[in-house]
Amino acid sequence: MRALPAGIPPWQPILHDGHSVGLAENAQTLFRMAIEPSCSAIAAELANAPRGPDERSWQKWGQLRDAQLELHRSYALALGGLWERHFRRHLFHSASALGPNTKTKLKDIEEGGWKTLSALFVETRGFPLTKFASHDDLELLFSVTSVVRHGNGNSSRTLFATNPRLFSNQPHSDWFSYFTLGGEPAHSIHNLEITFDDLVRFKDAIIDFWETISRLHASSSA
Repeated sequence: MRALPAGIPPWQPILHDGHSVGLAENAQTLFRMAIEPSCSAIAAELANAPRGPDERSWQKWGQLRDAQLELHRSYALALGGLWERHFRRHLFHSASALGPNTKTKLKDIEEGGWKTLSALFVETRGFPLTKFASHDDLELLFSVTSVVRHGNGNSSRTLFATNPRLFSNQPHSDWFSYFTLGGEPAHSIHNLEITFDDLVRFKDAIIDFWETISRLHASSSA
């Protein structure tokens, strides 16, 4: 178990903190019941799929690999959406109980990006999200979620600039993908390769965040 964030003001408990353990369990259950089994199944099928020398085998392998990439992107979106919804709700309840006035902040809570939500957390809780050990992975998950949700654009350009390792520069496996997707820009979502290890990191970051909130809440009444 990680230590509580250091150098922060006393935690002000609110009723909604009590849901934190359940939110951590939600992420664990989603991963255990849906993400891990399906990702393992397609990985096993891909490992056993022939890769040549005939074009038909390569095309089948390429189609299966494309399906794996889409599955991983979809699960990144599922994990990111899960955390984002619950985090926005946490901010709403924090603002309701501790201030600032939720009527003036509701639009920011509902529609704000990472910087806005991070600033709201500081306003309500008195310290930055960077104090959480899971901060960097959660910020990355937030960015990946935006890219998968919206496709090519400013979000994908920014993600490519800050995390180029997530994008493949390899040509696509089958001839159809090569000629239809091969000429796309480097920041294209079709080049976004979320690995299973990335999904594990994202899941662990979500769990760590909510468990830390729960421990902060418990420490405030100890």
